[in-house]
Amino acid sequence: MTTSEALLVRPRPHGVLIADDEADVRDVLHDRLRQEGFSVWLAADGQEALDLYRNHCETIDVVLLDVRMPGLNGPQTLAALRELTPQIRCCFMSGSFGSYTEERLRDLGAATVFAKPFRLDEVAHVLGNLARHGDVNPWPLAAVQRSTTKETDHERTPCFQIVRGHGTRDHWHRIGLGQGYRRTGGPH
Repeated sequence: MTTSEALLVRPRPHGVLIADDEADVRDVLHDRLRQEGFSVWLAADGQEALDLYRNHCETIDVVLLDVRMPGLNGPQTLAALRELTPQIRCCFMSGSFGSYTEERLRDLGAATVFAKPFRLDEVAHVLGNLARHGDVNPWPLAAVQRSTTKETDHERTPCFQIVRGHGTRDHWHRIGLGQGYRRTGGPH
């Protein structure tokens, strides 16, 4: 591969498999996540999710499963997916957790649990971090504090204040919806 060819090669988009028995939820998530640059596969139930995963596992980085679906529910689907790929990254979503608690769903392996209705930008952000870094919060931190504003170049912008060991603080500002954050303060 020549240098000019290498510059034209783009990394593949992160893949997300969504399983929800509500078509409207699938459609809204599909549209938003495609806008954010994801490749998206949609399943109406757990069995369909398993079939899609078997055919596309090399390009699916994270799964988003509804907790309550007919047939295989979300936790049962995750258990079956874990038989195929033990380290699969998963989030759950639900309007009603039924007999499950959020703590139990996390114990089953969910990186996070979204209660419906949820904010689409939050779902996209969490899935992106999970696909890229294997964690919903990729920073190895002692604590994360949301600051309402931070003055930079005469602008006031929303930011996170990141507190690392020994009181070191970094400031991370949102650069744009779906584009993440950039460090604007603290040690470099």
